[in-house]
Amino acid sequence: DTLTATPVSIAPGFATQGAANVPMARLDLVVGSNEVDVAAVRVDLSGQGADPGDVSLARLWLDDGDGSFLPANDTLLGTSGFSGAPPTARLPITPSLRVAMAAPKRVFVTYTIAPGAGVGDYVGARMPDETYVELEFPDLIASAGFPFDTYLFPSRTRIDASVDTVLVTAAAGRMPGNVTQWEADVPALALTIDADRNLVDL
Repeated sequence: DTLTATPVSIAPGFATQGAANVPMARLDLVVGSNEVDVAAVRVDLSGQGADPGDVSLARLWLDDGDGSFLPANDTLLGTSGFSGAPPTARLPITPSLRVAMAAPKRVFVTYTIAPGAGVGDYVGARMPDETYVELEFPDLIASAGFPFDTYLFPSRTRIDASVDTVLVTAAAGRMPGNVTQWEADVPALALTIDADRNLVDL
């Protein structure tokens, strides 16, 4: 049987450092007869200045039926980092995702942007051909819709600096009861400092 996978970009214009589950692409999966089993989906990291240090994780999600990506409602199918040249993430599905003639499926690819991602870099999700949707033998996939890439300079997806807040979570006095004249480096105060969501340079 033959699967038709239609890729569509849902990538935003920008994403901030440390942003989790940034929607990048969706795949609509339809089979004309009987059923096929999808074993994995692969994506290449595309963009300008992009490297694996910009994206911590790629994830694959199964839509819950409402047609929109909502991580609280959709089902996580697979997770992977990027490696190799070009940087590729293989998102295995265990057990394989069955697509039947009367039951099309929609899946989403998301990125988690690294906290230290390069500000001003552009990232995208690329699928150069239909083999990036892996099927169980002996089924086939149609080539329509490929190659596919969400990256489009200068429209999407630019990495912006995160706006974070320094939090003083604890403060304690450390001044001893007595000190001598000219004594150096006397402890006076201890502070515990955190960032609200990402990282802050002091």
